[in-house]
Amino acid sequence: MKALSGNLSDVEILDVIQLINKSRASGKLEVRGKGMKGEIFFKNGEIIGSNFENTHGLEALKSISLIRNGFFSFNNERINVQNEINLKINEILATLFQTQNEWLSLMNKIKSIDAIPVLKSNTSSEQIKLTKEELKIIPLMDGKNSIRDIAETLKISYFDASKVVALLIDSSLAEIAGEKERFKIKPVKLVVGLMSNPLEGENGTWMSRVLAMAPRSLLDEFENESVVWIDVKLIARWEKELDKEINSILITTPEFENIVVQASPQVSLFDNIVFHDKLAKKFNLKKGDIVEVLPNV
Repeated sequence: MKALSGNLSDVEILDVIQLINKSRASGKLEVRGKGMKGEIFFKNGEIIGSNFENTHGLEALKSISLIRNGFFSFNNERINVQNEINLKINEILATLFQTQNEWLSLMNKIKSIDAIPVLKSNTSSEQIKLTKEELKIIPLMDGKNSIRDIAETLKISYFDASKVVALLIDSSLAEIAGEKERFKIKPVKLVVGLMSNPLEGENGTWMSRVLAMAPRSLLDEFENESVVWIDVKLIARWEKELDKEINSILITTPEFENIVVQASPQVSLFDNIVFHDKLAKKFNLKKGDIVEVLPNV
């Protein structure tokens, strides 16, 4: 089977899994959504393992199956992963299909995995018919934890955590108290610029900026291809809001690849972020692409 990649807005992840199964291929299927990444491992077309955030196996598969806006890529390779999923592909697909359908119903009730669930007053665990594992969710519904936080703390899928919360809401034992912001600072969208030699400039537009750069050695700095240039005013704003020094940033590419790089604050870059062309090529970035940037704190 040849390498396979695409956009999840064009093809269903379950269809991708079926294609790999029919090809009896071995390798790793990587699935990336905004702010999340999952892996599914195949051996001769059968799924033998999966990772997502801090979950593994079937729990991880459930979460991966819910990624609708993102990208996938698969390459044939020898897999050295312990077999942790002992289900046939048809059983797995049936489980994931049911998960997707139930998810749509759950989202009508909780709206988001960043929703903060709380128990209503005078609610006790005796009123709720839950399994021993599901009961572990109750103490975490303290008005501070989101469903995402609860799932990650207990190492269960977002789906399973959401399912218990929705059950409690249906039973009038819990309610949603609000939604938790994942980031204190909202991502900033910047336009990618490329440069292989800072003294060459780019149609003359970078030269004036080079002359106004901070007094550190520009050439020595740019020999480090993991360094990117970003506007000094943006860095200063983040440092003021967070009361921390910002040395690195988190970049989300158009393909939802999340990368951390060293940031060099420079004068007058405005809405641009400048990459060494080798680093840009590594992450399939082109001049004019739009990336989302956050301080890495």
